[in-house]
Amino acid sequence: MKLVVLSAAVTGTLAGSADTACGAFTRFAAPGFEECASEDCSKIRISCPVGYTPSFENSLKCKGESWKGIGADEIITCDMDYKPCDYDKLASTSDDVVTNCDGNRCDFSCSDGSEVSVSSVKCDTQFGNWKYAGTDSKPGKIRCAGIPKPKKPTKAPKTSDCAPFDNYDADSVEKIDCDDKRCTFQCKDGFHSITSANAKCKSAGYWKLSDGAQRVTCFGEGSSWMNGWDSQVMDAPFKCDPDDLRRVDLKNCQDLEDGAITNCEVLCRGVKIDEVRCINHRPVWSNEYFDC
Repeated sequence: MKLVVLSAAVTGTLAGSADTACGAFTRFAAPGFEECASEDCSKIRISCPVGYTPSFENSLKCKGESWKGIGADEIITCDMDYKPCDYDKLASTSDDVVTNCDGNRCDFSCSDGSEVSVSSVKCDTQFGNWKYAGTDSKPGKIRCAGIPKPKKPTKAPKTSDCAPFDNYDADSVEKIDCDDKRCTFQCKDGFHSITSANAKCKSAGYWKLSDGAQRVTCFGEGSSWMNGWDSQVMDAPFKCDPDDLRRVDLKNCQDLEDGAITNCEVLCRGVKIDEVRCINHRPVWSNEYFDC
């Protein structure tokens, strides 16, 4: 609805709500002001200056010699807008400036105690704008006076000081490629489920294995099964589905109670972490989830 502001100087007759049958509408507080929403001002609204929002934003109608739209005891007020400031829009700072923000204020200081170009900034929450101390506009980069920007230290070239890699089971693991920086491995024939397929020399002088393994090793087909184990290839001493176990291996499975139960060791990356049983007549595992 387009608002029409009328005055006696313009129309020669109506000046606002005072010239209606309902009389002047007075139930609003400063800095609110009345605006006509119809040519005869029988419909009005109470508006507020920029930065404020009226507590009642609908129209008021003159009907039956009284104003309709709000309660008889209600007063329309202008409430100050609250607009938070965007921290991403703060002025940039040099490396030696320390910024400490708390709510709607930030203070700037120099790490060496010298004078900073701008000491603080406050958020004008009525308009959502940052107001910087000592300036009427957003400054350039905030700096420490007279302190040259320190040069970034040059990084020393990385060196490799690892000893030759020997942390693997030579009986089950074959080295594919290995130098003083990186080694890769695979299982020998008759073995599977490698604990780590590669190792990398770290700058601190030690080898780090992938998958969090402590040692590179593989397992024989008769003593360990992965969750990708194929029942058509290997004869398992249990009837439960090894695919139900997640991210762990099985080892040293033994029949109990004449085959009714099979007990297995649970391995995580080659290290025993638990035991699990298969109740063969159901068949279900006693537990399917392990922290590996």
